[in-house]
Amino acid sequence: MFRDPVRTLTLVADWLPLATEFGSAVGIANATMLSGWAKIILGEFEAGLAELRDGLGRWRSTGSKFYGPVRLGRSVAAFIEAAEVEQGAALLAEAFQVMESTGERWYEAELHRLQGVLLATSSSSRLA
Repeated sequence: MFRDPVRTLTLVADWLPLATEFGSAVGIANATMLSGWAKIILGEFEAGLAELRDGLGRWRSTGSKFYGPVRLGRSVAAFIEAAEVEQGAALLAEAFQVMESTGERWYEAELHRLQGVLLATSSSSRLA
């Protein structure tokens, strides 16, 4: 996957039926989120945002926090790409909260980078 949206969609096409067949709610949620992310990166904003929001809702409904900072951070990046800055900022706050509550800090640097992108985006829109 590694930020490759086409490869991600290929993986999701194989993964989602298996997660569905074997009843993995977290797997279905993550596959849906990844598919939404990939579509947004490819410029399919409407379909991608719908899938991403669906996947986020599914993931939250499981109660899982495992890999929460990375799942939420990837979603933040997608919302920024789709010019949904307010949604991205809300998710970033959630990502930091999950990171603090779980102690899962390995993605912290990326969350701070995304925070900088959001600040730069917000600043540039105020200047226009």
